[in-house]
Amino acid sequence: MWIIYAIGSAFFAGITSILAKCGISKTDSDVATAIRTVVVLVFSWILVLLTGTISGITDIGGKTLLFLVLSGIATGASWLCYFKALQNGNVNKLVPIDKSSTILTILLALIFFHEGLSLAKIGCVCMIGLGTMLMINRKEDVKSNTSDKSWLIYAILSAVFASLTSILGKIGISGIDSNLDVLPAGPVPPNPNELLMSSRFEQLVDYARSHYDYVILDTAPLGMVSDSFLLTRAIDVVIYVARANYTNKASIEMLNAWIDNKRINVPVYLILNDVNMNSRTYSYRQYGSGKYGYGYASSRSEYVIPWYKRLFRKSDS
Repeated sequence: MWIIYAIGSAFFAGITSILAKCGISKTDSDVATAIRTVVVLVFSWILVLLTGTISGITDIGGKTLLFLVLSGIATGASWLCYFKALQNGNVNKLVPIDKSSTILTILLALIFFHEGLSLAKIGCVCMIGLGTMLMINRKEDVKSNTSDKSWLIYAILSAVFASLTSILGKIGISGIDSNLDVLPAGPVPPNPNELLMSSRFEQLVDYARSHYDYVILDTAPLGMVSDSFLLTRAIDVVIYVARANYTNKASIEMLNAWIDNKRINVPVYLILNDVNMNSRTYSYRQYGSGKYGYGYASSRSEYVIPWYKRLFRKSDS
């Protein structure tokens, strides 16, 4: 998933340079930077409020806050220099210099965080530097104004401050707990049952309970392997996900049998997804001694699907 966000970041960064160049053609670069900063500020706080993470502000320590402030100062300095260079220089030369901050960031990460450098990474850094130099040293257009080279100084400063932003930000956010952590399973071990029955797994669950509001263990379907049953001793509730027109009803009957036989001693909830609400009306219910079932009625549903959901619905064909 991270690669998608990285590609999106590169895409929007490219658009930012073009839009900014158009916007500051007749505007003071400092004013343009201030306007852009206000937009980013408003958007960031809207995101914080929507995700409900504003309560985490009180948990930020003094050291963390200091480095975040320093990172913010470096970001502001980088933006001021970038927009100043953008106002006087060419986008196709400014952007490579600004993005060459990657090289400085890698070197600083090696010094401060002791992040290793492989031969492949060294080769990529050299190619980035070589490519930047080739793009900067291209022959100037005879129609362009070559007398003013101040943009080059601002572009270099923009790259330096951008690199400091990454380093200071890394130090700052290391003291802030994320609202979502994912622990992948990794390669399949030869003895998964022994690992799940070990005391180390219990310690992992106890740690997760004490540090997170919700812990979700994504397991194989019940009945496929024994791993899922071994996990029931460490969980508080089972959420069984069934897919309409796909999950065999025998699986639901098997789930009911396990509840009757006390093989599952925690509350069980069933989620039925991929329901076609324009077709017959599906229903799922709890009956008897905590048993589940699902089916559909003879009348059509009068449920109206919102327009934004109808855009992404699968066709009935």
